[in-house]
Amino acid sequence: CNSANEEPAGGQCSVIEGALGAAYPTMDYSGPCFLNLFDGLDNNFGADVSKCDEFSGLLLFEEPYTQADRYPSKLAKWGNMGHIVDQWKQFAQKNSAIIMQKRAAGMKVTAPQFSSYKGGPVQQKLTNFFATCGEACSDENSPAKIDVIAFNAYLDIKHPLAGQVQWAQDTAAVYKSSFGKEVWVTNYGMLNQPGQTRDVTPQDEATVISTIPEISAASRVYYFSAVDVCGRSPPFSSPANPPCVP
Repeated sequence: CNSANEEPAGGQCSVIEGALGAAYPTMDYSGPCFLNLFDGLDNNFGADVSKCDEFSGLLLFEEPYTQADRYPSKLAKWGNMGHIVDQWKQFAQKNSAIIMQKRAAGMKVTAPQFSSYKGGPVQQKLTNFFATCGEACSDENSPAKIDVIAFNAYLDIKHPLAGQVQWAQDTAAVYKSSFGKEVWVTNYGMLNQPGQTRDVTPQDEATVISTIPEISAASRVYYFSAVDVCGRSPPFSSPANPPCVP
């Protein structure tokens, strides 16, 4: 469940978490087990690894190239892979003792959640990330070791759902094979997009949730249950809430 702090009490995140119960992992972009690049290294990216475990994992930066493009005056450096890797390595060194302790207890660390919005395809970014990071991201004795590939899988109502689900499954399988790591699908859910003729409905979202077992190549699938910049209230056609641009 993402960005729960952005929704009103009793909103969709709360309802879904209440229905599923604590047996299911959740992720929160404002939580202690996510490295939020907006918070900066000086603030430990808002993370507190001591609160992370096998259940939560530790998830790295959300779409750094996207954020660099959207906020160039503040985050332009995040459009450079050298900077992304350097920031992760510095964080890992700064928190090395607790990372190694938690990893020994089962916590896994993901690669950054890249998208293809800016800077090239996701697989190309992941390949570049590991090449730039070098041995530090693969050595079992390194606090910067990456255990999991995580990628965002936003869907829409403009295209047949079956094809999009198959894309998520195929992508997870390719990443698992290419990088030799388990895969977590993140932000799996429908967003309003330019060109659609109606809003995404709760029934659309319920249908998406029902497809999660079809993504068998992934170890985890996180449904995107937050109110996003292109969420459903007010309707996407409202000037106050323009459609989300992928």
